[in-house]
Amino acid sequence: ALDPYHPTSGRNIAIILYDAQLTSAVRPLENLVNTATLYHYAGVEGGPDHTLTDRTDTATVSVAAPRAGKQLVGTEINLAPNDNTEAVIGEMITYTLRITIPEGTTPNATIVDTLDAGLAFVDFVPGFTNSNPAQVTLSGSTTPTITDNGHTITWNLGTITDTNTDNATAEVLTFGYRAVVLNVVGNQSGTLLNNSAVFSWTGDLWAPYPRRM
Repeated sequence: ALDPYHPTSGRNIAIILYDAQLTSAVRPLENLVNTATLYHYAGVEGGPDHTLTDRTDTATVSVAAPRAGKQLVGTEINLAPNDNTEAVIGEMITYTLRITIPEGTTPNATIVDTLDAGLAFVDFVPGFTNSNPAQVTLSGSTTPTITDNGHTITWNLGTITDTNTDNATAEVLTFGYRAVVLNVVGNQSGTLLNNSAVFSWTGDLWAPYPRRM
């Protein structure tokens, strides 16, 4: 029970605590607003409403975004002086892309990986893995589309849905593939060969959100 009004005692204050849970329909970076409204405040039970204008206050929480990372797994030849981060003409290089998916729905998800002119896609090996296939589903394809003579790799993943509610467990999609060092004039000793991957999706405002790897 609350005491009558007092300017300093603090015994006339009610604090209500409760938990809310996000549904699987939320999208990455979506802002969710919770609005509380005091509709009726009276001095006695069933008495007249003293709040002629209802009092409101809001609290906002933002849904987490996917995390994306890329890794050079290694090269085909690993001997001195050609170590695991060096390559020669014709040598295979293995890369992995890792996407940590937040709980909820990630619509229109795509990965576009652009290789330097001195590299070209060879095959989708070791391929795709889903750390939690029972609760993480994709409406699109996990098989990449290769364009620009092997320099552009695109995965059209569609809508990714993660229904897991265990915050201690991360859901990870992994894409592994191999590229080859081309026999072109630009591939000289000391040349750095790079690739730039971008994971993107559409958010609550249907604008594309990129994550560079």
